[in-house]
Amino acid sequence: MTHSTFHSVIPRQGHFQSPRYALFASEYRLGLAAGIRLSLMRENLSLPEMAEKLSMSPATLKRRLAEMDLSFGQLADETRLIKALYYLATPSQDAHTIANSLSFSDASNFRRSFKRWTGQLPTYFRSWLA
Repeated sequence: MTHSTFHSVIPRQGHFQSPRYALFASEYRLGLAAGIRLSLMRENLSLPEMAEKLSMSPATLKRRLAEMDLSFGQLADETRLIKALYYLATPSQDAHTIANSLSFSDASNFRRSFKRWTGQLPTYFRSWLA
């Protein structure tokens, strides 16, 4: 590999500081969907907030996800489900606390979403864990 080819493959120093690159810069080089999932696991973000974090417009983010047959809603639901499973495994967490932690307006909406995601009610899942 020639010296000029090597430098064209490696991002210039300025790219390492961009928010988009920082989100995905890791030992394993995460893709867009994985980076969004990881961000959503850390904090509840809306589509506009995520787009801003990635330095792109919401429409561009939607378009990029659509190219992968994904939507922001799907990714948000996946991360909410993972968090819900974790919270349900913690006996001290009740449905209202879990609903609040996952940014649901109330426990009823959480239960409906959990049933849509898994086919089971949260109480059934929790009893299955016991």
